[in-house]
Amino acid sequence: MKTKIFTLALIPIIAFLSWYLFAAVKGPIENAEKIEKVENAIKNKLHLLRELQVAYQIQNKSYAKTWEELIDFAKNGKFLIVNVREQDLGNDKVKVFRDTLGTKPVLDSLISKYQLEKNMPIQRKELLTSLLKDIDNLPVVPDGSGRKFSLFVGKVTEKSGVSVEVIEVKDQFPINPERGGSLDPAQRKNVDVMLDSLESKKKTTERNIRFAQNQIETIFKNDNLVKEYLELSTIEKEKGNREKVAALKEKLKPQLEKSKPFQDKLETYKEQMA
Repeated sequence: MKTKIFTLALIPIIAFLSWYLFAAVKGPIENAEKIEKVENAIKNKLHLLRELQVAYQIQNKSYAKTWEELIDFAKNGKFLIVNVREQDLGNDKVKVFRDTLGTKPVLDSLISKYQLEKNMPIQRKELLTSLLKDIDNLPVVPDGSGRKFSLFVGKVTEKSGVSVEVIEVKDQFPINPERGGSLDPAQRKNVDVMLDSLESKKKTTERNIRFAQNQIETIFKNDNLVKEYLELSTIEKEKGNREKVAALKEKLKPQLEKSKPFQDKLETYKEQMA
C-alpha cells in the first residue's frame, strides 16, 4: 500500500521534470530557428537592395542617398533596351552602332532576371519576386520591429589618391546575440552606439595606461634606476635568479613601494584592453 502511494506521489514530479527538461531543450532550439529565419530574410533583402543600388548607380552615376530615392527609382525608373552592332571597316577598324529599341521598367527587369535564372531554386525565385512586389517595405528590417536598415553613402580616398564612392547598408539592431543583439526587441541596442561606446572606453583606457606609465617613469627617472628596474622586470621571469632579484628589490624598495599603486592600475588597464 505504501509503495503504491509513493509511486503515485512520484508521477506529478516525474511529469514536471519531463516538461522542464523538454522546455529547457526546446527553448534554445526555437530561438536558434528564429534567429536563422530572420537573418536569412535580412540577407535576401540586402541582396535585393544591393541589386537596386547597382542599377541606380549605373543610371545616375552615384548611389541613392535615401530609401525614398531608391524606391522611387524601383517604381518609376526604366532601363534602356540597346542593340549594339558592329561594322567592319577593314584595316583592323570597327565602327560600333548603338540603337535604342525602347525601355523596360526597372522592377520588371529585376523580376524577369530572377525568373530566368537557371541555377536559382524556385522557392528563392518566388521569395525574391514577392519582396520586389512589396517594394515599399524592402528597406524595413524583417524582424517585426518596423525599423529600417541604416543607409550611408559617401566617398573614401584610396592610397592612390583616387576618390571612390562607397555604400553601407546595416541592421543597426541585430537579433543575433553573437552580433551584440537580443531576441527581446526591448533589449536590442544600436550596434553603432555600442561600438562608439567601446571605442570611447578604449581611448580612456589607453590614456590611463599612458598616465600610469608616465608616473612609473617619473619615479624611476634616474637613468641607473631605470636600467636596474628593467633588469629586474626581465630576470623575475627567469629561474635561478632569486638572490639577484632580492638584491635589486631591496635597492629599489622606496621606488617600488611608491610605484606599486600605478603598477597595479597598469595591470588592470592592460587586462581591460586584452
